[in-house]
Amino acid sequence: MTHAEKILVYMREVGPITGWEIMHKLGCMNYRGRISDLREQGHDIKTTMIDGPSDSKIASYSLATEPVQVSMFGDSVSVGRY
Repeated sequence: MTHAEKILVYMREVGPITGWEIMHKLGCMNYRGRISDLREQGHDIKTTMIDGPSDSKIASYSLATEPVQVSMFGDSVSVGRY
């Protein structure tokens, strides 16, 4: 499983994840690149700034919605993985 896939599964199954958690729990150092990859694939990932230690702010990533795929006939829409 790729790092991007691990991040996506985590967000689907657990919820929001911070960059620190991505690095330490999932072993992905270039998490910003993987978040960008997921967005380019059509995943609606929301970034929220949360309070961190010493009055700092930390980015937290979560899935806003699942990608939508429209059938080639234009008459049905499926939501979820594709």
